[in-house]
Amino acid sequence: MRRELMRRSGHCVPAFKRLVNRTGSLLLTLLLTAVSGSAFSRDKSLNEMMQDVGDTMLEILPQVHQENPDRKLLGQALNRLAGQLEQAAPHFSGDQSERQVTLRLLLENLRQNSAEVAEVNMGFLRGDLNDTFELCAACHTQDQKTIPGFGISRIKALDDYLAGEFSFLTRDYGNALVSFTQVAKNKNADEQDRSRALGRILVITAEVYADVPLAVSTLSEVAPAFADQTPESGQIRAWIHALQSLAANPADRRSPLALETVTETSRWLSRDWPAIQAVLGWHEQTAYWVVIRGRLDRLLNKKLADKYQPELLYWLSVSDRQLHYQFYDSLSRRYLEQCMENWPDSPWATRCLEEYEMLVMVSWSGSGGTFVPPEVRERLGHYRRLINLREQQQK
Repeated sequence: MRRELMRRSGHCVPAFKRLVNRTGSLLLTLLLTAVSGSAFSRDKSLNEMMQDVGDTMLEILPQVHQENPDRKLLGQALNRLAGQLEQAAPHFSGDQSERQVTLRLLLENLRQNSAEVAEVNMGFLRGDLNDTFELCAACHTQDQKTIPGFGISRIKALDDYLAGEFSFLTRDYGNALVSFTQVAKNKNADEQDRSRALGRILVITAEVYADVPLAVSTLSEVAPAFADQTPESGQIRAWIHALQSLAANPADRRSPLALETVTETSRWLSRDWPAIQAVLGWHEQTAYWVVIRGRLDRLLNKKLADKYQPELLYWLSVSDRQLHYQFYDSLSRRYLEQCMENWPDSPWATRCLEEYEMLVMVSWSGSGGTFVPPEVRERLGHYRRLINLREQQQK
């Protein structure tokens, strides 16, 4: 429905703005987050299911990057993936993680995507399929486990970039980092692949591993492969400069690396960060925000008291906005809806509503103006009524 409305209205929303229905990425997030736990090692049948999922991912991933993929085969593979996930669904039925959407909803959306393979234009389809294999950062990060059941030997037929993507999606971060480093250093590789590889390197080292010195050394290793005066060269230099500053003074109260609690983080973001941000360049800010979001994600994984949850969810959504809803997917909508639904009495709920309103406008704006579908307007109205009612009751 959303895509049909967009086609009729003539809007073309950039890939990183299509936040409302990031179907495949969230689906794979749910799947891979669940199997990183003990069920994977305990249950042989689930292990076999994951092998099947891995085979299907290996079939789909190269097609996403082809100029003219076989739509029929692609649709069949997407349907097969949905079937495999439906088979695995009982293993996840007890998972109550607040950071995950329901598997049923995701499966329905994946079926919708596979049905549209034959309908939508190739450019739109390719963007959507790229989104499918982008894991949301919040669910993806900070889990330093790998899933050996997918196996490094299974990616021998892929080029370095696709091998890196497969390893990244299956949380084999060590091999992903090796592959992306090779892509970035290869001057003959596709320019877009090299650019995306740089972003993956930043996320793996500075956010997932939270290893700023590793980020500096890896980026310094690939930097000579990019000619001077290119956008990537300037970007790498700025990232390295910002990260070196952080590495030199990790305990400085003005550094995000020194933040340990939600209260400290919120105070730093409100009081200290604006002045720091004001003297940083565009790319330096990006490096800082990747590190900041790593700290926020780690806090999210802790068993925090309820009173801290809406505050943390608000700042997570702000971090996604500051990174322009890339690096590499966004759960901002999910964060904000959870904040308002579960803690409407919190003073942070009002700030979450303001951020949510901004997100809706960004998500549904294009060259033809702003078009918010009826179902999205209805949901926004629901949260406005909910928060306004709570505010009136508290007066």
